[in-house]
Amino acid sequence: MTAELPRCAVCRVAVQPGQNVVFRTDGRVAHVGCPEVVCPVCSRPVAPEEPIRHDGDELVHGNCWMKRGIAKPPVKLMPSERDSILSIVRAKLVTGTLPRGEIQKVWVGLGTGRQCSACDRPITPAEIEHEADLVAGSTLRLHRSCLGVWEAEVSRYGREIGGGSVDVA
Repeated sequence: MTAELPRCAVCRVAVQPGQNVVFRTDGRVAHVGCPEVVCPVCSRPVAPEEPIRHDGDELVHGNCWMKRGIAKPPVKLMPSERDSILSIVRAKLVTGTLPRGEIQKVWVGLGTGRQCSACDRPITPAEIEHEADLVAGSTLRLHRSCLGVWEAEVSRYGREIGGGSVDVA
């Protein structure tokens, strides 16, 4: 078990063996010449008075750390998961349980726990929910990935034709 070395009271970087330090009256240590610390997210220097977060051994601005946590990368599906969603969407389009209408508006927000119109799984609050209002008046609630699959399949096989007349004989 190795002992953890103290952090500099000014730059907050761990003191390494052999570095010149001074002992402050409050009992903490500080580098004689602090190294410049650069935030790996925004590439700006981290000033001693700024709030920070530790990301492993790196120091990150508090705001950069928060933004990085919020901005999640786009969802990438494994090929088998995409194929599974694709087969479900195709089957629902063929049977008519999933409409092939034109989208009028899409509302986007955090999931509310409602069931996805395509894959039938709940859209959890940790996921993005797309609420698509169709021109025909119906509304679909879809995961981001399910919306992409649904749109691709509808554009591939065509949309429903609205209007027309009824055969009166």
